[in-house]
Amino acid sequence: MLGAALLMLAAPAASQPYPATEVLDAFRAACANTRKFEKLEKQLPKKGWEALPAGGEPRIAQLVSKGKAALEDGERLDGHEYRKSVAGRQLYLVTSRVTDKSGIWASGCRLYDFEAGAPIADADLNKWMTREPTHKEDLPNGGVIRKWEPGWRSGVSVDVDFAGHGGEFNEKFGLAGVVMIASSIGGF
Repeated sequence: MLGAALLMLAAPAASQPYPATEVLDAFRAACANTRKFEKLEKQLPKKGWEALPAGGEPRIAQLVSKGKAALEDGERLDGHEYRKSVAGRQLYLVTSRVTDKSGIWASGCRLYDFEAGAPIADADLNKWMTREPTHKEDLPNGGVIRKWEPGWRSGVSVDVDFAGHGGEFNEKFGLAGVVMIASSIGGF
């Protein structure tokens, strides 16, 4: 009996199911109001998001660097990077607002779970969003894009994507795992 108990203790724990609802709810709580960017940014620390030190996560630093490199002349970028543990998952959040010379802006709030090994199930997403996506696209290497337009409300689009691990795309962008995006445009 003691031998059986020791064997059970030594056995690896069964893989836990992905905490989709908890992660999706954390995303919505953080990113629900991309149209009011300054308010969104002020509320993140109150919702448990900790500012990520510069270079604190190399994959985030790589993504932010690529975003800054894509700016056109006269565009201004505002935003920050954060981290938070949710249901045992280390999540990263990047906020951004790009404004051009005329005042037109595009805001985004992106959540990354780099360690996720599979996309969130369609059934979980459809239940959470209360409908099927308006666009779905399968990508190489097990990736998938799912987009809702409108997302939670008019003027905000929502994507819940998955980038498979390994391959050329991952090497180029440093991106793998679950990616959630809320975005909006305005200023016209």
